[in-house]
Amino acid sequence: MNKFILFLIASCILSISSLKAQKQTKSNVLKYGASGLFDLELQFEYERVIKGNHSFQVELIVGIPRNIPKVYTDPFEQTGETSTGAPTQQALYAFSFDPQTTYLTFGLIPEYRFFPLRKYAPRGFYLGPYLKFKYTLIDGFYTYRNDNEKDITGIANGGVISVGGGLNAGYQIFFGETICLDLGVGIGANYHIVNTSYYTGAQNETMETFQGHVVTAISGIPVAGQHLTSLNSTASLVSAKGAFPYVDVRPTISLGFAF
Repeated sequence: MNKFILFLIASCILSISSLKAQKQTKSNVLKYGASGLFDLELQFEYERVIKGNHSFQVELIVGIPRNIPKVYTDPFEQTGETSTGAPTQQALYAFSFDPQTTYLTFGLIPEYRFFPLRKYAPRGFYLGPYLKFKYTLIDGFYTYRNDNEKDITGIANGGVISVGGGLNAGYQIFFGETICLDLGVGIGANYHIVNTSYYTGAQNETMETFQGHVVTAISGIPVAGQHLTSLNSTASLVSAKGAFPYVDVRPTISLGFAF
């Protein structure tokens, strides 16, 4: 009988301890997203427990200014040699961006989180539907080879707006009551809205000829080029606009602390 009573007392203590272990006494978490380093982005996150096993997180993205990818800066490739040994080249694209052309990204991702296996957030497995807003600024120069085999340089700038949403799934681990590790992956659908401008640097070239070069040029841009179909010309400027959808995969590796 005494052993049975001791067993009940021990069971009650363990049950109370287990319930306490589930409850996170601190309801605010500040995190840094290390996964952004793969894209040269700084990701800052703030998560707030709303009630029970529900929380809300907002992520701020600030891109590190960087040069445009190399695939856009190498318009020519060596295809052989002439009879005199000189290399021959063929245009991969009608133009290339200057290697010093930069792009900079800003973004905001609000996310609602639900922890279905716990009574209290923000520990354990979670599901998080999210929205994503992102803006990329492009600023620099381009070069294209005209009909006279002369390289012409001009100014190129513009921006890309990305909007979309998806579902994030992950697991949030706490070391004690303060240190937090957030691991997850999300998948969603995004929509790119692109608006770029090209200023001619050529002398004695008609806008019709210049626009022809731009049309040829942007059609060769990987992925985006085929969607930049809306063209508008002024005295020395060609604007190209377009929009297209894409699938977004969002990895999460974040380290933070609760307070």
